[in-house]
Amino acid sequence: MFRLFYIARRSVTLYGTVNDIFRALTPNKNYEDKYVLGVYRSDNDLAGIVYIVRDFPTDGEWIIGLMLLKADERCNGLGAMVHKALIEWAINLGAKTFRLGVMQDNYKAISFWSRLGYKKIKEVDMEFTAKSHVIDVMRLHLCSGFDFAGK
Repeated sequence: MFRLFYIARRSVTLYGTVNDIFRALTPNKNYEDKYVLGVYRSDNDLAGIVYIVRDFPTDGEWIIGLMLLKADERCNGLGAMVHKALIEWAINLGAKTFRLGVMQDNYKAISFWSRLGYKKIKEVDMEFTAKSHVIDVMRLHLCSGFDFAGK
């Protein structure tokens, strides 16, 4: 069992410090567009964190900037459950699609997001951590009839 709680409305940069999670802003967005959510186990232990930005890069499209679970919380279905809760919550706030970026050499992440129904829409080159990376940009169209099991 888990609970998803709103932590703060702030923006995040990829691979930044904890303070960056709350302070940095996505281009052309403000703090009202950014949600930082904590994923808590029933014993109140923090199991993960999610940040998501509404209406970026276009209206109705929300970008998942980070969904990070503790290593011992992975591969047990929690990621899919958190994703389901995000979809239900975001649809109620007007989301039509989710978008995210995954480093092309992160095969486990690409497999996870693909199983949830995400499709690659393009590749982009990005530089961070003093290296160049190829990023697969993926999108999921949301609808009220979505199969939350990801099948």
